[in-house]
Amino acid sequence: MHTPIRNQTTRVNGRAELVVTAGDARGGETAKLSHLFHRQPLRLFFPHPSRRSAFAAVLGNVSGGMVGGDQYAVSVKLEEGAKMLFTAQAAEKIYRTAGAETRVDTDIHVGEDAALYWLPQGTILFDGCRLRRMSQYHLAPDARMLAGEIVMFGRTAMGEELGRGLFHDDWRIRVAGRLVWADAFHMDGDLAATLAHPATLDEARAMASCVYVAKDAADHLSQAREILGDGEVTAAATAFDGLLLIRWMARDAAALRRSFGNFWCGFCREIGEDSANPPSIWHI
Repeated sequence: MHTPIRNQTTRVNGRAELVVTAGDARGGETAKLSHLFHRQPLRLFFPHPSRRSAFAAVLGNVSGGMVGGDQYAVSVKLEEGAKMLFTAQAAEKIYRTAGAETRVDTDIHVGEDAALYWLPQGTILFDGCRLRRMSQYHLAPDARMLAGEIVMFGRTAMGEELGRGLFHDDWRIRVAGRLVWADAFHMDGDLAATLAHPATLDEARAMASCVYVAKDAADHLSQAREILGDGEVTAAATAFDGLLLIRWMARDAAALRRSFGNFWCGFCREIGEDSANPPSIWHI
């Protein structure tokens, strides 16, 4: 378990820790709780699963959003054979700051023959925000993971524009200790110019990524592209080194979310994991 960075500008140190072990397969139980810790304003909730659904955990932020100086840390561990769906209570809001950065650190471990489905609600960036986020995933050789993220650049339906700020999003995925994917998205200063430039986001107001990590990842590339189809948003898929990567970009955040949700459901059926489909909270 790691400790979030602290400094003189820190407002809150929210933390959530979760460890699950394999459940009783005879009773349809995909996992059971082994360790739980949460510190305000982060909370973990556990909706009652149906017989066809995977064990699910829902992360909530009772403060209603994040501002400069906030430090958050999330640690999740799946023991051997466990299967879990992890999502959030709502889209996370990153508000304006006077200068201090918001920091979010996520550390995930997926054991042998375990499966994690990390389903985002999304992140909404507000004008003047400063967010620095690091997500690290550690998988055993026979583990598998489907994980995503959705980022919305302001609430366009409210007429909001994203002008200036910082957004740094860093992912690291390791399998059996070997780094298989490193990805960092960084923009600082004049965000409006970066969003508008045709060589960067071409006036997109939302983007998303989804990563499937498994030994058979490359086998599902053609099916993933078929599920994406010729939809209403720009999307593409590629596969390499035991990893299938899907990207979305759109000027309409609601359309992107629909495309992401449709892909998630279709791809879960493709890999035989209907139990990892979005819970009802994802559709609210």
